[in-house]
Amino acid sequence: MKKVLASCPYCGVGCRLCYIIQNGKVIKVEGDPSDPVSEGRPCIKGLTAYQFIDKERIISPQIKEVGGFRNCDWEEAFEKIAKKIKDLKPENFGFVGSGELSNEDNFVFSKFARLVARSNNIDCCARTCHAATTVAMRKLFGNPAMPNFIDDLGRADVILAIGTNPAGNYPIAFNRVRAAKARGDLKLIAIDITSSATLEAADLGVVINHQGITAFVGGLCRLLIEEKVYDPACDGREGFEEFKESLEPYTIENVIKISGITRETYLGIFDLVKNAKQFVTMHGMGVTQQINGVENVIAILSLAQLKKGMIIPLRGKINVQGAGDMGTCPDWVPFGGSTSKTKEIWGEILQDAPGHRMSEFLYSNDLKVLFVLGGNIAQSLPELDTLHKNLERVFVVYINHHPSKTMEFANVILPCTVLVESEGTITNGERRVRYTRPVVKACENVLPAWKIVANLAAYLGQEEKFKYNDAGDVFNEITKAIPAYGGLSWEKTKSNDNIFADKSKFFEKFIPLKNTPLSPPPKDFPYLLTTQRSPFHFCTGEQTRRSEGLVKLHGKAECLISEKDALSLGVKNGDFVRLTSPVGNIEISVKILKKATPGIFSVPFHFQDVLVNKLFGHELDPISGEPNLKACWVRAEKI
Repeated sequence: MKKVLASCPYCGVGCRLCYIIQNGKVIKVEGDPSDPVSEGRPCIKGLTAYQFIDKERIISPQIKEVGGFRNCDWEEAFEKIAKKIKDLKPENFGFVGSGELSNEDNFVFSKFARLVARSNNIDCCARTCHAATTVAMRKLFGNPAMPNFIDDLGRADVILAIGTNPAGNYPIAFNRVRAAKARGDLKLIAIDITSSATLEAADLGVVINHQGITAFVGGLCRLLIEEKVYDPACDGREGFEEFKESLEPYTIENVIKISGITRETYLGIFDLVKNAKQFVTMHGMGVTQQINGVENVIAILSLAQLKKGMIIPLRGKINVQGAGDMGTCPDWVPFGGSTSKTKEIWGEILQDAPGHRMSEFLYSNDLKVLFVLGGNIAQSLPELDTLHKNLERVFVVYINHHPSKTMEFANVILPCTVLVESEGTITNGERRVRYTRPVVKACENVLPAWKIVANLAAYLGQEEKFKYNDAGDVFNEITKAIPAYGGLSWEKTKSNDNIFADKSKFFEKFIPLKNTPLSPPPKDFPYLLTTQRSPFHFCTGEQTRRSEGLVKLHGKAECLISEKDALSLGVKNGDFVRLTSPVGNIEISVKILKKATPGIFSVPFHFQDVLVNKLFGHELDPISGEPNLKACWVRAEKI
């Protein structure tokens, strides 16, 4: 047996794990006591992160024919793609990068989109989770990266966790919170649109109206300014006077009306925030996956400025920060905007007009060819019935390691390595850049995604621009192309996987908040549906649903409802209901929880047999293009 230290494949906390190898296979995973992130205590998903590796793998290129898929060689697969993309216009392409594959995979993929397809229609899973965060941070700080560190959670005296459930979804980060609470140093305020483990663990946990987040936080900002208990450095900051004026609607009376909480509770929260010396905000998809997600985040970032506090947005996939950094976003500017460097290193100057976001181009009639890298858009996007119809007419190239719902729509399948089978780097939610070691050898016909894309580019006549010997060559080009990575090198990263890309604030300013009016429920749809993560599964579940240990702990999707709603519907545990929204319906069994909030249903999004996103309409935040995946109105009937 041997032990290899390598990355966990799951969340943006980015732990390092110890993989135990026997006869060329991983037989166990242990904690790594030397890892400053996990501190040797990985979560249950990390400890079972080996169980999915060999399950139902894609091990050969495949082409769709009548009746199913047929194995083929790489040349035949590339020829099929070449014939399909010949003479297409840039607007006919779409590219979706991956938060679960390496920086090198995403960088070469982005380069292919821009140099070979001449298209900026490229995006990644960040569009569905934290696009609102990165847009807001660019506006207020000039940098889309978390400005603080996970360790800062352990130094806080007050944490406002809003729209996030770290106790269930980011347990390694929450270990810092638990330790601080155990010492008596910390007060935790948890605000969300439904009940959660974090609310239960909080000193003050409150469920608020899903439309009331901006008002709730804006009201705290107003009170801090009124009582003159904010950082005086804000007085001369750009936009501060306009920001103050925009807070006029957020009186205590209006805030408690909009958010649905009591005056006493709200003032109790304000007192904790006001008296905090080391204030931290944490936020997640309960804030961002809404049609006013950017406004929600701007309010939170503004509150942090007023308190001179720390900001810790908890990111989703292991490399979702890195994927965006590598250019899998439609408005990415390589080489810091230097056209001379672009010409020198890439051989040509790119189109500078931003492309379309995937929440737009995936639903467009202009889309004719779609490349999907390591993701599952056919399960993770909204209004899935409409999306699936569009995917049926599009030529889909699917580059991944395991089957998914998206693979059903593929025309060509190209098999790539999982993270622990290849060398490269990831960038966690803190912008910590970590070297990923190959733990086990991949099957002979399975390649790193960056090599697949480079080989395809060579087949299409672009070999000179994609000539890389190994992942190190790709990373060294990354350090030239992306200013935030300019101080790094392959050698430095291999020897120290606890270094950071640039995470500094380039400036600090304020932006006025917009007072978004409340929308009443549609007629005949009385229940609010929200989505949730299970502590035992991850994203769309291609990996965790192939882990026998995790499936034993949580094996199926269930709709969590309150006792009051169960009585109203005449259902008991295990009964099935049909949930119907204005755009779709699903059938699902119910689970009754005493602590569930009446009128609010909650469904996990990990399970392919219950596609909950069918119920969410194609509603986008107008600034970030992030879909609303956290609140839709449904009716329910027992079946």
